[in-house]
Amino acid sequence: MRRFILPGLIAIAAVGLLALLTFGVSKQTDTSSIDAQVAGGKFPVAPDSKLALPLLGSSGTKSLADFRGKVVVLNVFASWCGPCALEAPLLSPAADPGA
Repeated sequence: MRRFILPGLIAIAAVGLLALLTFGVSKQTDTSSIDAQVAGGKFPVAPDSKLALPLLGSSGTKSLADFRGKVVVLNVFASWCGPCALEAPLLSPAADPGA
């Protein structure tokens, strides 16, 4: 009887995790993503942050509050990342050095 305790506990944990995953997926809606909100005309507001963001090609910094009312794309990349190098030319025309 004791040899069934550990496999039984593992089975119960697996069923519990599967139930939790099913619940999470069923409660997820398309309206919860930022893309869906923007498509519906609702533009989420960035949290107030005193974080100083460095400006590329400059020694200055700006905070998110400086960009209030504008669309902000924050791209985190690495020079060794292949997909990052491929998307850089696509994002370059959208950069606004005067922002």
